Amino acid sequence: MLSWSLILLTVISVMPPQLNDYTQNSGPGAFKQSPGSSCLTILEQGFSRGDGVYWVDPNGKDSQDSIQVYCDMTRNGGGWTLLLKM
Repeated sequence: MLSWSLILLTVISVMPPQLNDYTQNSGPGAFKQSPGSSCLTILEQGFSRGDGVYWVDPNGKDSQDSIQVYCDMTRNGGGWTLLLKM
């Protein structure tokens, strides 16, 4: 039992700081309850985590109708929302 405890502590201590920062300091777009209004807005407000899936609420009313979209945060200045992939 002691050996498992030591392994667990070792894994926790080497967790990447950016993952820890994301879970503690996440802003708009990270969760359905706190969506951004667009990929560009998330980028401009400094909450980009790079290319990936974000929560957005385009109509800005109730976060319950927010949706997940793929945001390209790096190409041509970033802030792009993927609409169709062929």
